[in-house]
Amino acid sequence: MAIKNERIQQISDLMDQAIKGKRRAQDAIKYEIEGIYETEESHSTSDFPAAFQAVTNRAVLGQYERIQSVWTQYAKPYDVQNLRPQSYYSFFPDYSNLPEANGGKNTVPGGLPRVPELTEFPTFSFAASEGSWTVKKFGARVSFSFEMLLNDEWGVLESLPQELAFLAGNTEDITATEVLASATGPNTTTFTGANLIAGNPSLDIQPLLDAMNAIRARKFNGNPVVVSKFILMVPPALAAHAQQITSISGLQVTDINGTYNIANPVSEVTVVVNPWLPIIDLSANANTTWYLLPAASGGTRPAVVFSKIRGRGTPELRIATQGGQYLGGGPVPGLEGSFETDDIQFRVKHYVGAAAIATETMAASTGVGT
Repeated sequence: MAIKNERIQQISDLMDQAIKGKRRAQDAIKYEIEGIYETEESHSTSDFPAAFQAVTNRAVLGQYERIQSVWTQYAKPYDVQNLRPQSYYSFFPDYSNLPEANGGKNTVPGGLPRVPELTEFPTFSFAASEGSWTVKKFGARVSFSFEMLLNDEWGVLESLPQELAFLAGNTEDITATEVLASATGPNTTTFTGANLIAGNPSLDIQPLLDAMNAIRARKFNGNPVVVSKFILMVPPALAAHAQQITSISGLQVTDINGTYNIANPVSEVTVVVNPWLPIIDLSANANTTWYLLPAASGGTRPAVVFSKIRGRGTPELRIATQGGQYLGGGPVPGLEGSFETDDIQFRVKHYVGAAAIATETMAASTGVGT
C-alpha cells in the first residue's frame, strides 16, 4: 500500500511532539499502535507501521548528513561497485633505454630527449605497480521490548536514530584513520623510512616547515612531488599547540643580517583535529604524534582514498519482521514485537573502505625525538 507524504509527515510531527513530552501526541501514537489490530478484524490494513518505518529511516539519514566527518578533509572519495578487491595502478616511465644525452643536450628525467633532424627517436617503456583495497560491511542491531513503547519510554525513539547514525559516521572516520595510525603508532604500511620524519621531532614551526620542504623536494618516478596545500593532523592533546603555531602571523628572526620580521611560513597549513588518533594509537606517543598530508588528497594521485558502494552511500536501517501471522489473517508488523520474545529489533548496515595511495606526499612524526 502506497503511503502518502502527508501521512508520513503527520506521523513525523507526532513523533517530534511525543519526544518533547507532549502527552497528547504520545497518546495518539499509542492509539495508532493499538488501533492496528482493531482494523485487522475488518480485513483492512493500518498504514502506521509503514509510515513509522519511513519516518525512522528519514530521521537516520537526516542525522547522518549533519554529522561533520573528519575523513573528508584528507581523503578523496572514490566509490566502487562491489565488495571485490579494488585495484589501482601506478604507471611510470622506464628511462633506462634512453641516452643520457641526445642531440647535444642532456636528457632530464621526467622529460623527453632532444631529437635532431632526421635522426631516430629514442625509445622508452612504461612500467606499472599495483595495489588494492576492499570495501567491507559494518553493522549492528539493537533490541528493545514492545512494553517500552506502551510505557511511553520515548527516549528510545529519540536516541536510536541518532545513535545509529553516529555509529555509522564514526565507522567512516575510524576506517580512514586506520590507514594512518595503528595500535603501535603510525601505520607501518603507510609510513616507512622514506616518509617518517627524521629524528621524530616534536611539533613546532621549524619541524613542520622542514617536513613540508622535504615532501616537496621528493621525486616520484622521476617527477617532482607537488602538494599545493597541506593539512596538519593532530590528536586533541596537540590541538591548541597546532592552532597556535599556524595562526601566528609573523616571526622575528635574528641572524648575521640582524633582527627582522618575516611572515609565518606555515600559516597556510590547515589544522585537522582527529579525535580517533589516540583511540586507535595505543602507544605511549599517541598524544604527541602528528601527521602532514595533502589537503583533501587533491590531485590525480590522492594520498588517501575513501570508498563506499555506489548507491549505498548512506547507512541502511531495517526493522525485524518476525511477528508471525494473525489468526484472522495478515502479517504482524515489526513494531508489535517478535513471535518468540515480543522484542523489536532495528539494524544498521554500512559499507566503507579506505587505502593509502600516494604515500610520497605524506609524513609523520611521533614527536618524541631520537
